[in-house]
Amino acid sequence: MTLTAGVPTVWLGLLDYVEEHDVDLSSLERIVIGGAAAPEALIEQFDELGVEVLHAWGMTEMSPIGTVANLKHDLLDAPKEQQFNVKSKQG
Repeated sequence: MTLTAGVPTVWLGLLDYVEEHDVDLSSLERIVIGGAAAPEALIEQFDELGVEVLHAWGMTEMSPIGTVANLKHDLLDAPKEQQFNVKSKQG
């Protein structure tokens, strides 16, 4: 599994780069976003690339991640639009 983390501006920049260049992200399975809630459009774009987006929250004192949000079991079969809406809320 390939996992990496960053703030939304990092991922928006990567998506811009991917649009302009021939980039293979097939080994990237999951990204963790912290610092601010990710825009729903960002979550959708990564989903189209086969990359799962997770929100994380924490403070420096926590080293720094305190929690990571996953979809609840009852939303796993929900329509993608509903999942993206829930995923775009941090906390």
